[in-house]
Amino acid sequence: MKRFTVAVLLFLTVICLSCSGAPATTPTTPADTPFPTFTTKIKLGYYQEISLEEASLSSEGVSIVPAYLPDDLKIQEVYIYYHPEEDRAEVKFIISDEKVEKKLVTNADMEGIIRLYYELECKMKITVRRAGVHIRMGKKVKVNYGTGRIMVGDETQNLYWYVGRIEFILTASKNVPKEELIKVAESVK
Repeated sequence: MKRFTVAVLLFLTVICLSCSGAPATTPTTPADTPFPTFTTKIKLGYYQEISLEEASLSSEGVSIVPAYLPDDLKIQEVYIYYHPEEDRAEVKFIISDEKVEKKLVTNADMEGIIRLYYELECKMKITVRRAGVHIRMGKKVKVNYGTGRIMVGDETQNLYWYVGRIEFILTASKNVPKEELIKVAESVK
């Protein structure tokens, strides 16, 4: 009898709450949000943290910093990689709605060399580098007056596009609508 009474009270409570106009809430998981986080790696010794102002310096007449980011997302950290022997540079923008936590990780490669890197949780990442061979796989999309390609992986998707001789790669959760990725891409001019 006691179990029956408790069940009836719970049922009445639910009925009263739903009649009172209290909004129904459904729990959300990070995958349900439009901008869930994903993990990216920054190799120490290769990449160096720089300021957004330093990254804002124009490259070949192109501003590499996006003018548009969705919701409350902001560029939280910027890293640069420069390899003088290869005459190659790369900039990574780490984008989130909150301060990015870094986790220091060590890993030994096949030759036993220990590598250090940061693991970062972010909402988006933009990699900017001199274009090599243009990506020809993935779904074709229009970005400004050119063409981009979206490639979808298990957890993330990448939008590749080119401005002059510069390649941009925007990485985000595969749950982010492609229209949002294209808006970010089109804000880089």
